[in-house]
Amino acid sequence: MATSVLLEREDELLVLRRTIQAAKDDAKGATILVEGSAGVGKTRLLKEAREVAHALGLQVLAAYSSELEQEFAFGIVRQLLEPVVGETDSQQRADWFSGAAETAEAVLGSGFASHPAGGDYAVLHGLYWLVSNVASDSPVALVIDDLQWADPPSLRFLAYLVHRLEDLPIVVIAATRPWLSDDNNRLLDMISTDQATVHLRPYPLSLEATNFLVDGTFTKEGTEADEDFVVACHDATAGNPLLLHQLLQVVQHEGIEPVGKNASKVLDLGPQAISRYVSSRLRELSQSSERLAESIAILGDGVQVAVAAEHANIPLNEALRSVQDLSRVNILAGVAAKQVDPARVRISFVHPLVRAAIYGRLSPHTLMLAHGRAVQVLMASGAETERLGVHVLQTLPSGDSDVVRILRKAADEALHRGSPDIAYSYLRRCLAEPPPSDQRLEVLIQIGRCAQLLNLSGSVEPLREAIELSKDPVQRAIISSQLAGALQFLNQIPEALKVQKVGLLEAHDEDVRRYLAAGMLANLPFDPGHKDLISYADELEQLEFREGFGAGALESMLAMVRSWQGNPVGLDHARRAMLNEQLSTMNGEIFLTLGVWQPLLAGDCEEVFPLLDEAISRSHRTGSVRALAPATDHRGLGRLRQGYLADAEADLNVGKRVIEAANIQIGRPFNGSFRADLYMSQGRLDDAQEALQWSRISGTNDPGAAYFVLLSRARLLRLKKQFNPALATAFQAGRRFSAHSGSNPAMVPWKSEAALCLMALNRLEEARQYAEDEVDDARRWGASRALGRALRVAGLAIGNCENGINLLMESVSVLAKSPARLEYAISMIKVGTALYHQGKVREAQEYLRRGVELADACGAAPLVKNGTFALKETGARPRRINLKGPGSLTPSEIRVAELAAAGAINREIAQSLFVTVKTVEVHLTSVYKKLGISSRAEIAGKLIPTS
Repeated sequence: MATSVLLEREDELLVLRRTIQAAKDDAKGATILVEGSAGVGKTRLLKEAREVAHALGLQVLAAYSSELEQEFAFGIVRQLLEPVVGETDSQQRADWFSGAAETAEAVLGSGFASHPAGGDYAVLHGLYWLVSNVASDSPVALVIDDLQWADPPSLRFLAYLVHRLEDLPIVVIAATRPWLSDDNNRLLDMISTDQATVHLRPYPLSLEATNFLVDGTFTKEGTEADEDFVVACHDATAGNPLLLHQLLQVVQHEGIEPVGKNASKVLDLGPQAISRYVSSRLRELSQSSERLAESIAILGDGVQVAVAAEHANIPLNEALRSVQDLSRVNILAGVAAKQVDPARVRISFVHPLVRAAIYGRLSPHTLMLAHGRAVQVLMASGAETERLGVHVLQTLPSGDSDVVRILRKAADEALHRGSPDIAYSYLRRCLAEPPPSDQRLEVLIQIGRCAQLLNLSGSVEPLREAIELSKDPVQRAIISSQLAGALQFLNQIPEALKVQKVGLLEAHDEDVRRYLAAGMLANLPFDPGHKDLISYADELEQLEFREGFGAGALESMLAMVRSWQGNPVGLDHARRAMLNEQLSTMNGEIFLTLGVWQPLLAGDCEEVFPLLDEAISRSHRTGSVRALAPATDHRGLGRLRQGYLADAEADLNVGKRVIEAANIQIGRPFNGSFRADLYMSQGRLDDAQEALQWSRISGTNDPGAAYFVLLSRARLLRLKKQFNPALATAFQAGRRFSAHSGSNPAMVPWKSEAALCLMALNRLEEARQYAEDEVDDARRWGASRALGRALRVAGLAIGNCENGINLLMESVSVLAKSPARLEYAISMIKVGTALYHQGKVREAQEYLRRGVELADACGAAPLVKNGTFALKETGARPRRINLKGPGSLTPSEIRVAELAAAGAINREIAQSLFVTVKTVEVHLTSVYKKLGISSRAEIAGKLIPTS
C-alpha cells in the first residue's frame, strides 16, 4: 500500500523536503496544505514529511482530527503540545510557559494550570508564544491530518499562527479534504488563503500507475491482467490509491480473475470497495473482533485496548487477540509487538474511511445506545469530562441528572480553556436534557453569555427565558441589558428598546438604571430617526455625576450623542467616562468604542492612545477576540489620522483578521472604511475597492456605521474621476449621518467631500456653500484636524484669490499645531501650489518642499508625487528626502526603541507589544538608521523623553 501511495508523488515530496529544510536552515516558517479527496494519499505524504523532519532534526508534533472530536476544546492543539510539554523537565516547562505564554497553561490538561485561561484571544496569544518558545530550542514541524474535522478553537489558533510564521523555525503541514467556502469554514479559508500557504494537491493515479499496481498484485500469482481489466480498475476508483488498493484486495479475496470479461464486475465493486472489503473481512473473523471494531469506531481512534474491550463487553485477552486479527486483515493499524502494559495500547483504524465504513453499518438506535455506553465506560476509566461530553452529544435527551452534571462540567472545562464555542454546544445540549428546575436559570444565563461571544442570534431566546425565570430585579435588569445589546447588533432596534424600557421600569438600583438608560442611547448608531432618544439624552444629562459602571456607561453614551452633534461638551463626558475603570473590566466595549475612543479621536486628544494601548494589552492578557477588534481598529484610525500610515496598516490588518476569525459582522463597516481610506492615501485604489466590498455595506438598510463606508466610497469614486456618482454617494453619507443626529465633520466630513466633487463638476457656487458650512461646523467643534481640512477645501472652492489664499494659509496655521501630519502636508502643498500661481515662487517652493518631506514621512506616495510635480513646475530641483532624528520615528518605532533602551531583548519586546520578533527587528533597523546609530546601547541618548 505504501508503494502505491508514493507513485507519482515526486513533485509533492520535493516541496515538502525543501520547505522543511528551509525551516531548519533559515528559520523560515511556512504552511503547507495538502488537499484532496479521501484516500488520494494525503496521509502517506504526511508520514513522509514526518520522516523527513525527523531525519533533519526537527521536533515533530503530530495530531489527527476525527469527526467525533470536533466538540473537544483545543483537541488538536492538545494532541500537538501535551506530549512534548509533559515529557520535559520542570525547569524547561517553566521557561516555555514564561511571559506571554502563561495563558496557554490552562489549555494543556488539568495538570499544567490551576487558573482559567481568561479570554479566548489571550489563549491564542499564549499558545503562539508557547510554540515559539518550544521552537527556540529546536525547529518544529506541526503535522496535522484531516484538518477539515479539527475543533474550532484549534482552527482559530492555527489561523492565528500561520499569519505569524515568517520569522519562526516552524513548518505547519496539514492534510485536508475539500470544504465549502462558507461562514462555517471561514477559519479553514483563512488558513488556506494566507499568502504564505503552499498548496499541494496530489492528483489521482494515472492509468500507467494503475497498470503498474494491478500487474504487481497479480504477478505474485503468475497472472497478467488484461488491458480492459486495468482500465476498469482505474475507472472504478478514479485513480484513488486507497480505493484501488482496497478494490484489488476484494478482487483477490473473491477470486475474480484479471481478465477483460470481469471488467464489469470491477466497475460494480468500485464505489463499495472499502465497505465490501471491511464487511467481508469482518465476516471471516470472530464475533468478538466485529464487536471490538464497532466499539473502536464509536470510541474513536487512539482508544486504549482495555477501554474498547470493556465497551464491547469482551475479555481483555480476547480483545488483544482480536486486535492482532483486525491488524492482519488491514482494518486496524499495526501495533508494537512488545508493550509493558498491553491493556494501555492505543489502537486506530488504518484510515478514516475504514472507520466510517464500520460506523455506517450501525443503525441510529444502535449508535445512540453505543455512545451512551461509551459515557459509562469512559467515566469508569477516569476519562476527562469533555471526552464524556463528546459522546453525550450523540445521545437523545432523557432527563438524566448525571448527563446534566457531565455537560455542565464539560462546559466549565471548555470555558477554563478559553473555548466559549465548545461550551455553548454542551450547554445547549444540557438545556435539552433538561436540567433540574433549580439549575435552569444558571444554564440559560451561561448560554446567553457564551452566545454573545459567538453568535448573537443564539443568545436571544435563552436570555428571554432567563428574564422570565429570574426573580431578582437587579439580575433581571442586567439580563435585559444583555438581551437588548444582542438585539441592537442584530438590528432589531424596536425590540431592543422595548426590552430596555421594561427593564428600566423594574430596576430599583440607581446604577443599574443608568446602565439601562445608556443602553437605550446606544441604539442611536444602529437605527436612525429616534429623535425621542435625543430628548431623553437631554434629560439624562441633568443627572448628578456618580461613580459606578452604569454611571460610566451613561457618560460615554452622552459623549457619543454630543460628539456626533458637534458639541464640544461631548469631550467632557468622554473624559469622565475615561476615568471609569469598570468600563474596561466589565465588558464595556460598545461604551468605550462609541463614547470614549471615537469622541477623543475626533477631538485630536492624545490621551486616547494610552487607553487604546491598554485595551489591546488587556485583550491579549485576558480578553476575547471580540474585545480586540474595536481597539485595534480605532488605534489604526488614530494613526491614520495622524499620518502614520505604516502603523495604521499594521493595526487595521490585525483588526481585519480578528473580525474574520470571530465573524464579527458589525466590525466590517468600521475596519473596511478605515482600510479603504488608508489605501487611498497610499495610492492603492484597487485595495481600497476591495476593502469597501469586504465591508458588506450596500448603502440601503445597513447598520449605522454605513455612513463611514459611504463617505469612503464617495472619495474613491472621486479619485477615479467618477464625479457624479461620487457626489451622489457623498450626499447619501450625509443623509445617513444626519438621520443619526450627526453633524460633526471630525467624524464624517461629507460636506467637504461633496464640495470637492462639485468643484470637479464646475459647480463652484454650490461647492463654496457646502465648504463654508463645514467650516462653521468645524469651528463649533473646535478640533484642529477637522477645521484644517474644512478651511483647505473652502479655500480651494473660492480659488486663487486673496480670500482663498487666506483660508489655505489659515488651514496650514491650524494644522501646524495639530497631530494631523498628513492633513498638514496636504495643506502645505495646496498653499505652495496656490502661491506659485500668484507668482510668489520662492515662498511657494518652501511650502512645497516641507509638504513633500512630510508626505514622504507619512508614506503617502500619491501626495509625494503630486507635490514633487508642483515643485518641479516652480523650477526647483527636489532635494533628496532623508528624514533623521527622534522626530522622524513613528509611534511603533518609539515604543520599540524605549523598550530596547530599557534593556529588553527582542523577544521580550515582541511579547510586550504583541508583535512578532521579526517586526521588532524591522523597527529597530529603522530606528538605528533614523537616529544614526549602530547599537541599542546608543538609543537612550538619542530619544526625546516622552514624559
